[in-house]
Amino acid sequence: MSWATAAGTASVRFNDWNVPTPIASIPGRLFAVASDARQLSDTKQERDIREVRPISATWLYAVQRRIQNSTVPPGRRIDNDRRWLSQDIAYAASAFFNATSDVLPGEPHIYSSLIGDLVAEFSGAHGRMTNIISQTSVAVFAVVDGIPVEKRIELRHGETAGLRQELQGLTKMLGMGRHGALEPTS
Repeated sequence: MSWATAAGTASVRFNDWNVPTPIASIPGRLFAVASDARQLSDTKQERDIREVRPISATWLYAVQRRIQNSTVPPGRRIDNDRRWLSQDIAYAASAFFNATSDVLPGEPHIYSSLIGDLVAEFSGAHGRMTNIISQTSVAVFAVVDGIPVEKRIELRHGETAGLRQELQGLTKMLGMGRHGALEPTS
């Protein structure tokens, strides 16, 4: 029986070649590394390329499709009978779900309010949460273990950290209760 190793079966060998050590691995970095002044993309801003983005929820595409199918058809003026969203509300709702789908408790039940805002309802083990999304803000109403919680969060273009943090806190309360998971005492 013969045993083959990767070194023994390789078709190219580097034993006799002098491979230079990368500058980054030299202790103390004696050499300055020139910065790369090339443009990263023709179509995307640098912050969009370098920013770490969370993975979207699996239900996001279906909700986005329902929002787009619920916008007033172009060129038609329709009185709001709770079936239609304005294009501005659809954009705000899409941006809201893009930014927060990974911190929300699950797929929402969505519908239009009488004034045209989007209403998104969520359920958790310890209560329910309703978000009313307008062009400039999100009103959040939750009942966790029978206790109401209300917040109003401003929507600012490109700023999602505060929105995500507020919703993540409420989502945790919906799943674990107002006081979170308690450690057993002995």
